[in-house]
Amino acid sequence: NLDVRTGRLARTEEQALAHYRELGLSVPMIMDPYQLIGPKFRIMTYPTFVLIGKSGTVEAVHFDHGAPFESTFPTQIRLLLQGKTRSDFPAVAEAPPPPTTRPTATQPVARQRPVMELVGSPAPAASVKTIDNKEIRIGAGSDRIQLLTFYASWCGYCRRAMPIVEQLHKD
Repeated sequence: NLDVRTGRLARTEEQALAHYRELGLSVPMIMDPYQLIGPKFRIMTYPTFVLIGKSGTVEAVHFDHGAPFESTFPTQIRLLLQGKTRSDFPAVAEAPPPPTTRPTATQPVARQRPVMELVGSPAPAASVKTIDNKEIRIGAGSDRIQLLTFYASWCGYCRRAMPIVEQLHKD
């Protein structure tokens, strides 16, 4: 949860936890008040979804209002569970970026979305504590498939996405 680092709409940790409880989430959540995790993953927009394979490689990234992650991640996760990699993923038609973020000759897509540069690379690693004080390892070295969701509770799209993330977590 990146609420406390989001400027004018920042929320306190208590407000973010109230949102977590309001949605009835059980997915492990960490707070990133000191910006230790978000910058490692080059997060610049909310929500951003990062799918990491068992090998610790970033296999897929979805962000903003691009291709709906709810239609792509279940298939991608199933393929990763079968021992496949991103090269086995079906092609995804990405929605075009909003007009204000369209790439120009001097501003390529990778520069606009630095998180995309992580696809195919080892995920940044970190040991973190969840809101219920459990220590977990995220990124490379965790030896499990991980879906990291970077979000803020004030973000409307994030709020709509979290129940989908919760269902993926349960599945």
